[in-house]
Amino acid sequence: MKLKFFVLITFVIFGALSTAGQKAEPKRIKFAKGTNSKTVTGVLSNNQQQEYVIGAQQGQTLTVLITSRPRGKYHSFNILGDGIDFATDYDVNYSYQVRLPESGDYLIYVTKRPTKRNKTARFYLKVKVVN
Repeated sequence: MKLKFFVLITFVIFGALSTAGQKAEPKRIKFAKGTNSKTVTGVLSNNQQQEYVIGAQQGQTLTVLITSRPRGKYHSFNILGDGIDFATDYDVNYSYQVRLPESGDYLIYVTKRPTKRNKTARFYLKVKVVN
């Protein structure tokens, strides 16, 4: 009985350790058929981050807009990809538009600014891609 319990505990510990260092894959943003924009939403706590990936073609224009609830400057976003490395600040640049230099995937990171008053906040990330 003790041996079975020891083996079970060992599997649980090794299972937890093997997944502890793994990072979740970014969520892929896909547009509904016939549309060119989408709003994704989520709730983040202080210093938490959510990652998204979107595919687009060279020459297309990518527009990103973020808002927060409660209303305020709680979130920022970064865009990374071939030829793009843009980071917002918490007090400026709640929208960004860029003509994409390469075809491929672009990563968008949404981060919650640490605050004492609102430890969590909902974000609304609108992403639009046009020719």
